[in-house]
Amino acid sequence: MIDFKRKITLELEEEPYGVRWVKPTIYANYNVLIGPFSSIPDILKYEKLQKVVQNNGVYFFMAEQDSGPLKVYIGKAENIGDRLRTHLANYRAGKLDEEWQNVCIVSVESDFEEGLLEGELISLAGKCGRAKLTNRQEPKIRSDVEVEGIVKDLQLKLPVLGIHFLHEVKSLGAVFQCVIPKTRHRAKMTPRADERGDVFVVLKNSSLRKPASGAKTSHRYEQLVKNGEVKEGEGGMGTFLKDVGFSSLSTAASIVLGRPANGWKEWRDGETNRTYAECVEKTVGDVSSTPDRKKPAPKFSTRVTASQPRIRAAREAVFALTQRRANQVARAMVRDGSFIVLKGSGTRVSWRGADERSGHSYREKYKELLRSGKIRKDSDEFGVFLEDVAFGSPSTAATFIVGRNTNG
Repeated sequence: MIDFKRKITLELEEEPYGVRWVKPTIYANYNVLIGPFSSIPDILKYEKLQKVVQNNGVYFFMAEQDSGPLKVYIGKAENIGDRLRTHLANYRAGKLDEEWQNVCIVSVESDFEEGLLEGELISLAGKCGRAKLTNRQEPKIRSDVEVEGIVKDLQLKLPVLGIHFLHEVKSLGAVFQCVIPKTRHRAKMTPRADERGDVFVVLKNSSLRKPASGAKTSHRYEQLVKNGEVKEGEGGMGTFLKDVGFSSLSTAASIVLGRPANGWKEWRDGETNRTYAECVEKTVGDVSSTPDRKKPAPKFSTRVTASQPRIRAAREAVFALTQRRANQVARAMVRDGSFIVLKGSGTRVSWRGADERSGHSYREKYKELLRSGKIRKDSDEFGVFLEDVAFGSPSTAATFIVGRNTNG
C-alpha cells in the first residue's frame, strides 16, 4: 500500500547524452545519475559532473530481457569514475559477457562504507524478486542508520524515475488461473497466478507442462529447472517450487501450458471465470486521450486501452506524439529510467526553432543519429527512427522530434 503521507522532492536536471541528474537536498546528501549505458564515456568526460563521479557510492547496470525479469548488476566504488573506467576497459576488451542498456549512479557526498549500501541494495533486490541479479558475491550486511536512510529514500525516488526493481509490491488480491486439459493419464490442472505491480506471478505448487524440444519457451523452462524454481515430474509435467514472476501474461501462460499462448485469453479470474482481457475491459475501459488541438505545442499523450490495465500502465503504456502537418506519429515508452522513442517513429531531421543555443545541441544530435544509422532521412525535413533511441526526458524527445523547444 502506498503511504500518501510520505512526500519527496526532486531537483532534476536534464543533461546532454540522454542523462538525468537528481541533485542532493538538505534531506538527502547524494546524487543520482541515470542514462543509457553507452553514455558512460561521455559522463566521465563531462566537466559539470566530474565532482559527482569522483565520489564514493554504488551503481546499477540494467538490461531488459526478451523473457524473464530485468537483469541487474549492483556494484560499489570508493571512486565511481575509476570503477566505471575499469568496467569500460573490460567491456571493450571482450571480458564482460553481459550486454547492458542503462546505468544508474548513486554518488554520496559524505564518507561512509559503500559496501554496506551495496549489500543492503542487493539484499532488498533479492527480497523484491523483480530483477535477476548477476552479482556473484554475497552481500555485506550490517545495520547502519545512514545507509538505511538512503535505501528508504531510493525506494521512493527511483520508481518516479522509471526504475522499479527495488520497490516492494504485494499481491493485489485477484487470483487468476488457466487450464491444462485432462488426458487419459492425468486429471485437469489449474495453475494459479496473481499480479504484483508490473510483475505477473505464477504461484507456488502450480503445475506446468514441459514444452517440446526446440520450442520457444524451452530455454526458459530449462532455466527454471536449473535454478530450482521448477521440479520436473512424470508424464512431461512439472511443479513450481516457489512463486515465480514473469514480465508478461503471455510469457507466463506459454511457460505453464508448454506452447505459445495468449495470456489475455488463457488466464481467467478464479471467481468470475472472465478472461483477463474481459476483466480489464470491464474495470478499466478506454481511457485514451489525444493531443489538445487548441494547444500549439505538441505533447506526448498516453493511450491506455482495454489491452493495458492501469496496474501495468506505468511500465507498458505507449505514448504518442502526432505531427499533423507531416502526417507522422512518434511512439515512446519509459524503460529503466530512460524515455525511449520506438523504432518506426517519425521525426524531423532539422532544427526549426528560434532558440539557437538549443539548436546547436539538437543539430549535433541529428547528425550523430544520422551518422550512426539510428534514424533515416526521407526528405530535407523529415525522417524515421530505425531503432529504439533513449532520451533523458519526454521534453528532450519531443523537442528533437518536432525540431523546436516544446513541453513533452
